[in-house]
Amino acid sequence: DDPGLPLGDAAVSQIVGPSLQVFWLFLVKAPLPTWLHPIFENALWESRGSLVAPTLIHGAGLSCCWILGALAAGAFERKAFDLNVSSYGTIIWKIIQAGAFATGLLILATQFDLFVEF
Repeated sequence: DDPGLPLGDAAVSQIVGPSLQVFWLFLVKAPLPTWLHPIFENALWESRGSLVAPTLIHGAGLSCCWILGALAAGAFERKAFDLNVSSYGTIIWKIIQAGAFATGLLILATQFDLFVEF
């Protein structure tokens, strides 16, 4: 019912989530995940900003999984996010359903990607 809700969800899951993950990994000096490597290793110019593209590419996959999960759970319907229509229990249940579907989809996509790569 809210046309901006899917766009807001996509922006958060594609840009904000992976960016916070990258900042946290650099802050605690943890090993970097395999998806986070510069696109061009030996560029002629400085490597400043070279991790932006891999972060956005990874975030696009997360965003697709989350949007499909939210659509499957009916999380974009008014009863899923409006407190005048439903309770907190309904809202949290829709989030759990969407997250479970998105997690399953992400696992299947990762397995398919590994199957194709190796």
